[in-house]
Amino acid sequence: MKTARIFAATAAIALFATTALQPALALVMEGKAGGGQVPIISLSNGLWWVNVPDASVQQAVLTLDNAPLGNHTFTWRIINGADKAELFPLDGPNGSPTPTGLSAGIESTAPSRDPNDVTIRVTDETGRQVCGDFQTEILEPADLDPVAPRDIPYIDPKWGTLGWSTILEFILVDQFQQPVWNMTFPMNEQFELGSMQRDNPQCTWPMPDTQGAANTRFMYDNLTYFTDLMQAYGSPPKMSPQPISPNGPGAATSECHFFGHFLCGSLNFGSGLVVNYDRWGNDQNGQQACGWYYYLGHGRHK
Repeated sequence: MKTARIFAATAAIALFATTALQPALALVMEGKAGGGQVPIISLSNGLWWVNVPDASVQQAVLTLDNAPLGNHTFTWRIINGADKAELFPLDGPNGSPTPTGLSAGIESTAPSRDPNDVTIRVTDETGRQVCGDFQTEILEPADLDPVAPRDIPYIDPKWGTLGWSTILEFILVDQFQQPVWNMTFPMNEQFELGSMQRDNPQCTWPMPDTQGAANTRFMYDNLTYFTDLMQAYGSPPKMSPQPISPNGPGAATSECHFFGHFLCGSLNFGSGLVVNYDRWGNDQNGQQACGWYYYLGHGRHK
C-alpha cells in the first residue's frame, strides 16, 4: 500500500469526464451536492505506463467534484482493473492523509489492453454510491511514426560548411493506435555495443557514446555529423570522409550505421519503456531494433 505523500498535480490539464450517471442515481443525488450540481469524478491528467517507478506520467489525482453537502466520509475503490492501477492517499491542502476524502491519488502499475478497463467508485460512510463510476484506461507508448526528415547544412563561422544536421520527427502512437498530440515525454537513447558497421571501409566516423542522448521531448531526434565530433581531430578537420552539405554531390553515399532503442519515460539512460520498432527493422543479431544510418550528407532511421 502506498504511504501518504504530497502529489503535485499538473495545472491547466483538461479534466477527463466520468461516464454518465445512471438515471436513478442522479435522482438520489440531485440537489444534495454543493451548488445543487450532481457529484462527478474528475481526473487531473491521463495515466500512462512507462515502467519507471514514481514517473510523473504514471500518477494523477482523482477528485470528487460537487460533493454532497454535510459531514461525510468518502471511500475510494478500484472495482475493475486493480491489476493495472492502485490508489494512494494524498497529503496536502487538497487531499486527505487517509484513503477517505474528496480526492485520492492513482498510479498505474500496468498498461490497459482495452479502453476504459479501469473503474473507480466512491461511496459514503453508509456504503452508498455517491456518483457514477469513473472509467479510464492506462495508456502505453507503442510506436513512433516517422515524419518526413529535415536535412540542414551545418556552416561553421570559421571553416564554412563542415557537415550536416538531420532533424527526424515522430508522432507518438499509443497501444490503441491513437496518435498522441500536445504532450511530451522524457526520453533517452541507448545504442548497442558492437553494432557499428562500416558501409564505407575508409570511413573513420566514430560511433556516438553508447548511452545516446536524453531529451524532455519525445517528438524528434537530431542526427548530426559536424564540428562537435570533428574538432577533436584538429583544425581543419581530418575526419575521413569529411561530411558534406545535404545537397552536395554524393550526399546519399552510405558511410556507417549502428542499432539501438528509444526508451520513453525517463532521462536516465537505459531506464523506461522501449518503443516498438516493428515498422522499422532488426539489428545485426536479428533482434527488433532501430537503425541509425549515416550518409555523407544526411542521417536516417530505418
